[in-house]
Amino acid sequence: MAKLNIIILDSDKIFLEKISSYLINKTNNFTVSFFTDFEKFKEFIRNTKQDIILFSDEYISQIKFFESSAVKILITETSETATDEYASIKKYQKLDKFVNDILFTYSEKTGDSSFILSDNKEKKIIAVYSPVGGSGKTTLSILLAKNLSMSRAKVLYLNFERVSSMAGIFNNDGINNMTDIFFAAKTNKKNIPAKILSNAVQNQASKIYYINPAESCTEYAQMTDEEIMDIIYAAEGLKEFDYIIIDFVGEFNKRVFEILKRCRKVIFPYLNNELSKQKVTLFKNEMIKLKYEESILINTIFVENMSDEGFSNDEILKIPYNENYKNVQTALRNHNIGFNDLEPIIRQL
Repeated sequence: MAKLNIIILDSDKIFLEKISSYLINKTNNFTVSFFTDFEKFKEFIRNTKQDIILFSDEYISQIKFFESSAVKILITETSETATDEYASIKKYQKLDKFVNDILFTYSEKTGDSSFILSDNKEKKIIAVYSPVGGSGKTTLSILLAKNLSMSRAKVLYLNFERVSSMAGIFNNDGINNMTDIFFAAKTNKKNIPAKILSNAVQNQASKIYYINPAESCTEYAQMTDEEIMDIIYAAEGLKEFDYIIIDFVGEFNKRVFEILKRCRKVIFPYLNNELSKQKVTLFKNEMIKLKYEESILINTIFVENMSDEGFSNDEILKIPYNENYKNVQTALRNHNIGFNDLEPIIRQL
């Protein structure tokens, strides 16, 4: 893959040396040049192709009158130095986050997502799916995401329920949400990967990345099957994440099955009662009828959730009832909650 030519303009020589070294040695996306003198910067780029110009606020007045087709990104020390005129990224943050901010800003401005998408075709999607109401699907999916994150994997949790309980679990302000991503899916599919990255928020207690629900529940109803699949597949293609955990709607239709075909694993929680077991049997029969045995059924882990009897076997995992799971926020903060119960699932991923 071709590299992005990036030029950095900043008077802080220590910062320039540090970030340039990281960009060159720790990533494979950039060629880098840096300057403290604006006149030397102008001279250099006359005959040099540039894709991105990073500049600190002290050069705003000079950059303002400098014509270039490059994506211009302001490096800010504080939120007060940001401006509506330019895209901006924070100067003092983790270097990997700094690089990611550059890449998705470039992608958002140009529509070129190739630098944030992975060439690795390994399946990353893990769907927690069940047509059984009250089976603990959301709690299980969040605990799974938390325990994978605790093992140093980078996990993105996506909730596609029509009425989501996420706001009460993560307590975020809801600014970064699915509305922006839904709009991209309807207007410009190339922007979906960048919109996912720019709206992903990390829960500091659990290290899970997530995206808040859309501003209105009705927005989900307006999405087509193809648009939902475009979002899921764009998330899977991102270099940034090792796993995509999808908390899926409990619908029983071909659209859902087509997405489940794409998954690395399908976690199917149900309850220890006759109605739940009937739905499990119905699901298995439907997979056989539609010839999904090898694409879905073989990759499905059936979990008898909140179980009060017996032990797990090779075909069915049993997660016992646990008072700690009632408060998901507490479970997110306590790294030990759920580990023993989820470990048999994690081993199969």
